[in-house]
Amino acid sequence: MSVCELYNEVVRDLLNGAKEASVAAYGGNHLTEVGVERVSDAKKYAESRESLLQMLTESATLRATAATRMNIASSRSHMLVIVSLVDEQEATIGKLTMVDLAGSENLKQNAATGVQMKEAQNINLSLFELTNVLRDLNIPKKVVTYRNSKLTMMLKVQFPVLCEE
Repeated sequence: MSVCELYNEVVRDLLNGAKEASVAAYGGNHLTEVGVERVSDAKKYAESRESLLQMLTESATLRATAATRMNIASSRSHMLVIVSLVDEQEATIGKLTMVDLAGSENLKQNAATGVQMKEAQNINLSLFELTNVLRDLNIPKKVVTYRNSKLTMMLKVQFPVLCEE
């Protein structure tokens, strides 16, 4: 299992104490090749449903949140969870990727300033770019631009069926 968050365009590994993930050091084009699968510095293995849920719970407590005018515990990041099912030889036989997107923010309504304003701007920009990518994937022969946001670069590998012509 791998769990990460995208906070202010910085990828943080939530299974590794919310440290900046090594994928951030890859930069630019490498991020699109690596995708979200290699974000976590160390994958963790769950032997049972209970241990999987415990890892998810512990990771979620490390996620960036803050009180805003609109929400007492507002997510300030997007969270990505990858659960891989492997056989005895550690070959992947199935994979589930889940994404919890932070909600868009109306800066006038939540009266954000300083750090929270920067967080809101980054959230809104990444959601805008995700919308653009999803729209462009449905336009025949359209060149899809993933590089405008780390979120879309990380999720690029999740859209292979949509990308085929």
